[in-house]
Amino acid sequence: MVVMQRLAVLLIVLVGGLKAHVSLTYPKADYPQYDFLHNVGTKDPCGIPLNSSTVPTTLRADSEVTITFRVGYVTTGGIKVELLDTDGNVLHDLTARDPENNGGFVSPPQCGDTSWTVTLPAGFACKRCVLRLVHQALEFTGPPGADYLFRSCATVTVTKLKGKRLLRCGTPVCSGHGKCGKKSCRCKSPWYGPFCQYKDGCRSHADCGSHGRCISLDSCSASVPQHQCFCQKGWFGPNCSQKSPLRTAAFKKSQYSSHVRASENLDIWTKVDKGKNELEVAIEFRGENTWIGIGLRPNNINETCRATAPGLYDKETDDEETLTEPEDENDHRDDDDDDNDEREMMRRDAHGSEHEKEHKHEGDELHPMDCMDMIVAKVSGNLYRIVDFYSRDRSTPHEDEWFGGEQNLAAAVGRVIDGVTYIRFRRPLRSDDEFDHDIVDGEYSVVWAHGMANDDCCFRPLELKYHGSANRGKFAANLLEEVPTEEAEPTDEEPTEEVPTEPAGRKGSFQMDDYRASWQFYADKAVFEASVAAAGGIWIGIGFSRTPHMPNSDIVVGRVFSDRFDVTDRWASRLSRPSIDKDGSQVFDMEGGVTDGRSWISFSRSIQSDDSMDLSLDGCDGYFLFARGNLMSNGLIGYHGRQRRWVKLWCEPEPETPTEEKEDNEPTTLPPPPPPPPPHNSQTRQTSPH
Repeated sequence: MVVMQRLAVLLIVLVGGLKAHVSLTYPKADYPQYDFLHNVGTKDPCGIPLNSSTVPTTLRADSEVTITFRVGYVTTGGIKVELLDTDGNVLHDLTARDPENNGGFVSPPQCGDTSWTVTLPAGFACKRCVLRLVHQALEFTGPPGADYLFRSCATVTVTKLKGKRLLRCGTPVCSGHGKCGKKSCRCKSPWYGPFCQYKDGCRSHADCGSHGRCISLDSCSASVPQHQCFCQKGWFGPNCSQKSPLRTAAFKKSQYSSHVRASENLDIWTKVDKGKNELEVAIEFRGENTWIGIGLRPNNINETCRATAPGLYDKETDDEETLTEPEDENDHRDDDDDDNDEREMMRRDAHGSEHEKEHKHEGDELHPMDCMDMIVAKVSGNLYRIVDFYSRDRSTPHEDEWFGGEQNLAAAVGRVIDGVTYIRFRRPLRSDDEFDHDIVDGEYSVVWAHGMANDDCCFRPLELKYHGSANRGKFAANLLEEVPTEEAEPTDEEPTEEVPTEPAGRKGSFQMDDYRASWQFYADKAVFEASVAAAGGIWIGIGFSRTPHMPNSDIVVGRVFSDRFDVTDRWASRLSRPSIDKDGSQVFDMEGGVTDGRSWISFSRSIQSDDSMDLSLDGCDGYFLFARGNLMSNGLIGYHGRQRRWVKLWCEPEPETPTEEKEDNEPTTLPPPPPPPPPHNSQTRQTSPH
């Protein structure tokens, strides 16, 4: 949802910190669950006003309670868990009795260890009190005579009652999201946990409808969510329920009016469709398996914009430098300490901020993350999740609905091709949602960031956490200004042709009853699509042969189930079920699923092959074979019967004429080839599979 300017725009790598963020997940922090509530800039005891309407979580006195919390980045220091009264007075320090206690704080959690077990005092009870988690950040300067601390608070009730139902299911019963069974809670999807206290993005593919898949975020911590819906092409939205006019992530750079090279790995193109009053953004990220975020806000707004979202309990002070730019006391660090270089760089960029002060726009009193209208995209293979977000301040951004807004995208699609992530989306220029900025003539601040996934539990590939110092930036742009696209100087790594390569010539389509197929040839590959009017439980085949018969044919078979699909490269040596090619598949970029009652597959195949079980497609002396059939109860391919045809390879290239991308939701209809010959009259039958 952003657009980019020319390369001459100054890029400043300092977008605000997703770091040291702490928020309780059980008991759940009071709303709003911001995770950047530090004691320098927000009031005690919790950084947000205590809300008398919050339904408290009931805990039992004299029992062990495992609290869980999300940490965006681990700082130096420990944690403390306390019980407070509603005036902020400390009633009990629940970590003081820990043998590892150190001045009230216990050993800090590791990246993936975001839980701590405490024992509630015997004989203690309170109707409404506050459980507060305090997280030290010793590398930063706190208030006079105090440490720099982050806090997160949850309203709780502590009771002396010891009923079995309370032990099994808690109060409110199963957190209001399940039923109390004989042994434990039975949670409604997507809630989970012993008391149904955690809300996941999804728990099964069914939670994502007919057009999405429930994908694990591969988290090894207590972070929530653990899973999210990722969409198939032609669909988008948090639950993949909205049809997308954008069906392909590939794009022509020359069709966009503005371009910026954000970093050596990230390029962004934009254009405005004045007829539809929409902004379209295209992104090429030379990497995969991470999140990518882009945000914008007009430069003519000030810090009062933060009042739009649920507010922090801000301290009343005019010392902005003290509030937002804590001084760094660790400048004496040994320059040769290579082990701490990356951590020190992230810490100084996120909080030291001398770099940021130097490059602030004149008169800009906002942090780069304040009041940002954002899009966050995650792409996994041919599935994607591209969603409208908002960032009030330096806390982790949330989807618009979290603030009371709504999704405001008009289309979205994403895909990974050969290790490169391509993303496209459209958004209206105007919106009635107060968490979406209108796009008008004038200068905007545009920010970008992407994750820094690694192999430990700190930063998993698709988790929205701290981005690292090198993976962020910002620039100024007039989003409606048409700036000629400026391509980077060509290098060995940067192709100068369009992405992907334009078709070399052959393309066509075929229909047999409810079976539809189309193909398109590129310089080094051919792309095929096929669909059948069935909601899963079928297989779809496309074959390549030197004769119009099945023996000695190279065949690609896609099996489509109700909730999954697979595409395999096979070889048919005779009239029987084709065998999977064990010498190496020539098929890639496989997709499939069920859309609007039609099962479909798509795949790419190399033009040339030296595999004895694959045919090259560079000549004109071959045939396409088409077939379909039902899957057997064990998932094997059933006999197709008379549902098969053949078509002579069509080699006459069409003259290239520029065409606009279709905006409907149906697959693109390619120009038909010459009329196919009638079906062959051979009465030879396939051998029935066993």
